[in-house]
Amino acid sequence: MLGLKRRADARAFSDLLGVLQSYERKFRWRRLLTRDNEIAEGYSAMLDLLAVGLECYIHNSPDSPRFVRLVSPIRKIGGDNADALYYFAPLNPGQGYRITGTMGSAAYLAFTTYGGETPKKFHIVSNASTPAVEVEDDGTFEIEITADDPRPGVNTLRTDSTTNCVIVRRYYLDKDAMENDPGVQSIEPEHPAAAPPLLTGDEMGRRIRALEEFLRGWFKITPIPLPPIPPAYNKMSPPRQASADSGHWSTPDNIHSFGFFKVADDEALVIEGRSPECLYWSVHLWNPYLQTYDYANYPCALNSSEVELRDDGSWELLVSHRDPGRPNWISTTGHPRGFVYFRWLKAERMPDKLKTSLRKI
Repeated sequence: MLGLKRRADARAFSDLLGVLQSYERKFRWRRLLTRDNEIAEGYSAMLDLLAVGLECYIHNSPDSPRFVRLVSPIRKIGGDNADALYYFAPLNPGQGYRITGTMGSAAYLAFTTYGGETPKKFHIVSNASTPAVEVEDDGTFEIEITADDPRPGVNTLRTDSTTNCVIVRRYYLDKDAMENDPGVQSIEPEHPAAAPPLLTGDEMGRRIRALEEFLRGWFKITPIPLPPIPPAYNKMSPPRQASADSGHWSTPDNIHSFGFFKVADDEALVIEGRSPECLYWSVHLWNPYLQTYDYANYPCALNSSEVELRDDGSWELLVSHRDPGRPNWISTTGHPRGFVYFRWLKAERMPDKLKTSLRKI
């Protein structure tokens, strides 16, 4: 019998512990992350990523994949969204799969395959989304994942030699409909595997390595560096189109704008703009670990169906600690500073640059 130090699973587990400890040092000693809540949220973010990774890579297999729900109101990773459901399934490159499901009440439905030489570095292989995805009159759909040329009239996702996963995105304008009629999806390989064999040390080592690379990828891009000087806060970047390489598990259907807020107890950050026609747009507040704030208990996110417009179609949003007594309040949930993120999905044009100002409450 191999000694413990020579086992693939034991070596991989030891390295995994080292990755977790390295990330702890990163967010504990990162310059400007000095507030008690920012350190505490670092531990929460690290454990949320570990929990997601366990389901995606340890208790899942590309030979017999299943969809894992990535985020929820209490488990958040990767720039999550209060109006969205995200699902992940691992894939083998070159293997065919079939996804079936129902549309439900989603305003936007997308399927994206990702690849890369390692799970740490992803690129988009293919993307199919509303309205290009053909849905039957009864709300059902079928998607083929294949390396072959697409068949006419069939929703198809292409794969390449590095394809390793598929992610399903569902965005909703109505949170009640999202809860009551979310729609479903399932995945089957083209040639289903027999019952899985007894787990071996080599196989467990491979799964732990995949988990390790998943964590390394996310740990590399978080926490987001907070600006060192006050003038860098309370401004929004010009909107720009996401690309296939603009972020970990990004979507090319997204236009985004972002910035940092920092407000006193008697102040509100005022954001003014006008949105083009699109399937969905929203604004969310995140911590430096790309996690939404507690939207289950606070109004810290708004989507297009919840924003009250002016007579001319423009809008004014207010980010503050307490209710300013005006429409479109976005609560900081007590965070003295944080990250503001806008996304527009399938917009007909590029939004105008957002205007910001500080206002006394």
